[in-house]
Amino acid sequence: MKRGALSLLLALLLTGTALSGCGQKTAPPQYVLTYADNQSEGYPTVKGAQYFADLVEEKTDGRIQILVYPGGELGDEKSVIEQVKLGGIDFMRASDALLLDESDMASEIMMPYLYDSRDSMWKVLDSSIGDKVKTSFAGSGLCALAFYDAGVRNFYTAQPLDGIDDLQGLTIRVLESALMADVVRYVGATPVQISYSDVYDAIRKGEVDGAENNWPSYVSMHHEQVAPYVLEDEHARIPEMIFASEVTMSKLSKEDQDIIRECAEESGVYERKLWKETEDEARQQAIDNGCTVVSVSDEDKEKLRQMVEPLYEKYCGGHEDVIEQIRKIQQQ
Repeated sequence: MKRGALSLLLALLLTGTALSGCGQKTAPPQYVLTYADNQSEGYPTVKGAQYFADLVEEKTDGRIQILVYPGGELGDEKSVIEQVKLGGIDFMRASDALLLDESDMASEIMMPYLYDSRDSMWKVLDSSIGDKVKTSFAGSGLCALAFYDAGVRNFYTAQPLDGIDDLQGLTIRVLESALMADVVRYVGATPVQISYSDVYDAIRKGEVDGAENNWPSYVSMHHEQVAPYVLEDEHARIPEMIFASEVTMSKLSKEDQDIIRECAEESGVYERKLWKETEDEARQQAIDNGCTVVSVSDEDKEKLRQMVEPLYEKYCGGHEDVIEQIRKIQQQ
């Protein structure tokens, strides 16, 4: 080869190497996965979901990308659960109350008046009880990854409430859960199952007298505008969970599965802290907006506990030892 031609060839090779280095593109992700949440942008669980997605992308060097769809964009919670089981959606955040058919331990951690406080609940979920609940979903199509906080639930109505006796005869919207419907019945009200997004209009139109939920949901959905009376009875603390589709997890390597689990746990710690801040702010915002809060005395709470006690046998029969263990852990 002549010297001139050789020099030209070397120059072209060097130029091509330099240009490829300057314009080098990041390799496209190996997996682009979906995550569903029915809450709106900015809600603690949605922020937790995005934190989870960002961690996974970072720890897999961009090989796995998770797209978060908030606001029920991929369907309501019931339909999302079915889609995740089939692998149509890869991840979701769901309330434990909607998963009683998927696990024989789901009801044990959400029974009414079970926890003394937020800290008591986390003592339980961070123990071996929480690990057993996660593994209890094996084979359901759902792979349980981590717990999220969903706060404490109270009753709220369009008409004034002075105490627990005023719940008698009222119609109360509840989660699509047989257990929560029974809780409402046992305190003397009539449960009505309505989609979360339709609760505001249902109360405004008088289709129901009120509902029950946590403080952030109460405020973010503007329920205080149509139901400004809150009976702060703290009847339930229902954990929420991040789930992956077992179909999706089966496609990933063991290394990537471990990364997914690790990132989910980290996001759970993040969401827990965020929830506490948001819950306190939401309660104060509701009061500032004119909401009337009626506190329930310890004596009346005990009365309510006795009223719903038969539900423990109905939903936890055969697992009384788990309930006893939960109560013991809280006292440690």
